[in-house]
Amino acid sequence: MFNYMRLGQFRRNLINIVGYMAEELVKNEGFTEVAAYRFLMELRENHEGAERLLRNGEVIKE
Repeated sequence: MFNYMRLGQFRRNLINIVGYMAEELVKNEGFTEVAAYRFLMELRENHEGAERLLRNGEVIKE
């Protein structure tokens, strides 16, 4: 997140949590950059619950 805020761009494949990356969440799922990183943190803590929320459309993407 720090690098995104500082450089204004994602660093490729820097953070991959159970197959999810911030850049992919923004491009493919409609997340804002901050929400993508927040979701990655949730995945790290509880990946099954976070994936269920994503599948059910219950994730806050802003």
